[in-house]
Formats: sequence, C-alpha cells, structure tokens
Amino acid sequence: MKINWLSIAIAGVMLLAACSPPQAVQPQSTPQAPEKTITPQLAPAAVLTDLAGREIEVRGVPQRIVSLLPAATEILFALSKGGAVLAVDPLSELPEGSLLERVEPFAIASISGFNPDIVFVGKNFSPSACEELIGDGIQVVYAEASSFGEIYAAIALLAQITGTDAAELIEGMQKEVMKLSALAAELEPLNVFFALQKAGEGYAAAGSGSLEYELLQLAGGQPVLAKPNEEYPVYSLEELAAVEPDVMLLSAELNYEDFVEQDELAKLECVEQGRVFKLEQAVVPGPSVIKALRHIYEALEMALIS
Repeated sequence: MKINWLSIAIAGVMLLAACSPPQAVQPQSTPQAPEKTITPQLAPAAVLTDLAGREIEVRGVPQRIVSLLPAATEILFALSKGGAVLAVDPLSELPEGSLLERVEPFAIASISGFNPDIVFVGKNFSPSACEELIGDGIQVVYAEASSFGEIYAAIALLAQITGTDAAELIEGMQKEVMKLSALAAELEPLNVFFALQKAGEGYAAAGSGSLEYELLQLAGGQPVLAKPNEEYPVYSLEELAAVEPDVMLLSAELNYEDFVEQDELAKLECVEQGRVFKLEQAVVPGPSVIKALRHIYEALEMALIS
C-alpha cells in the first residue's frame, strides 16, 4: 500500500493547532489625536459705575482689598468679605477680634505696599492720589454714600465687585426703616438741632441735603432750618440759642458736659429739661446707619416723655 505522507503531515498540523491554547487577540492601536493646548481665558471685565460717577472695569473677584472708608469697611464685613481686607483707615470700626493694619488715606506708598487689587475711598479722596494708585495698577472705587438711598447703592456696588449677594442685607435694612418710620409717624413733631462737630466758637449742624438731616426726618423730627440752603451750616452759640430748639442731638464725637455747660446754652429750656441727647456711635453711611436711626427715634421719644 502506498502511503500518502503529505496527507499525514497536513493532518498532524491540524491536530496540533486544535490542541494548542487560544492566543489573545491584540487590539489594533488607534491613532491618538494630538493634545489640544487650552489657553486659560480671563473672565470678561464688568464695567460698573462707582458713587462718584466714574466707570470702573472690574475683572475677577478682588482677593486683596484696602478700605480707606469706614462705610466700605462696614459693608465688606457685613457681606462676609472681611477676610480679603488687608488694611483699613484709622476711623474704620472693626468687628470684635479683627486685627487689621491701619493706613492713612494720604500715605500712597504705604497703600501701594499692600499690593491691593482694589482700594475703596471716600468722596474727599484726593484725585491726584487716585491717579497715582491707578498708575500703580490698583483699581480705585469711590464708595461713599451721600444720602440714605445711596447707602443701598453702595452696598449693591460692593456686592457686585466682591461677587456676593446683598439682597438679604438690603432687604433687612429696608424692613427696619419701614418699621421705625411707622413708629415715628406717631410722634409729635419736635424741632431738632443736630450738632455734628465743633467749628471755631460754634457748631456745624445737619442741614438740608445731608444724611443726618434725612435721619432726623425718618425718625420723626423736624430739623432746624434757620440756614436752609446749606448742607452743613455753622451756628455760633448766639445763633444756636436764638433758635431755641425743642431737642438737641449731639454726635458721638462731642462732649456732652462741655456742650450743655456753655453759658450761652445752659439757660435754654431743652437743656434745663434734659432734652439734649448724645448718640452712642458715629453716623456712618453703611449698615450701622439703622442703629443710628433707632437711637435718634428713641431720643425723640424720650424727649416727648420728659
């Protein structure tokens, strides 16, 4: 018999292939797309208007703030942004436990030394100092309110700049104002002289157009208007005595005893009957203005009782 060796060889190969373990299939490599380079994009700048009517460009949330305005300091802490504040002016009131450096508003080199993103200033801040800070790459924002309504605008402005929500703060203040105004409407009107500070031999007082004038009206008082066209008129002691107000209010910076013991004023009926009241705190155009309004209302209420 003739043996077909070719057939036997083919059969052997097939048998070995059947008995061998299966080989893992290697996936074909897929060509990778080249990595895309992502360039960080700055947030678009917000163009806002400060309380001096200047357009300011704010890019991003400031992390380093200097406040040269007591009202701005108040607002920043009320908005829970006190942690971003590096330094404040000498007159700013700070929450208990807050320790911040103090800097004079005219010390431009010291202010720049804090390397702030933004500086909040008052309406009397020097324009040349403002330009100098801007030249150092520092944003300057005028944030001082001149009227009660502008206080809300100042709070809203600082909230926009710092990326916070001021709605709850403003709404709470407005509710307090409405409540106190309703109570004040029940009071008998009294003529009130509001002495703010010593001015020579006399006193500067709250006049038409001033924030203190608005507070007196909201609290139910009738501000003395012997000099109606001046925002902060100055009265000599003789002029003040001639006005004969029903009530006199003194700012927190004035000394009560020194005021009432002056010969020209000691015989006034309001002095003799104890209708002279000193405010416990300075009037600041920020959230604490509500406390000042409440103090004025309470003083007028006590004057009527006395």
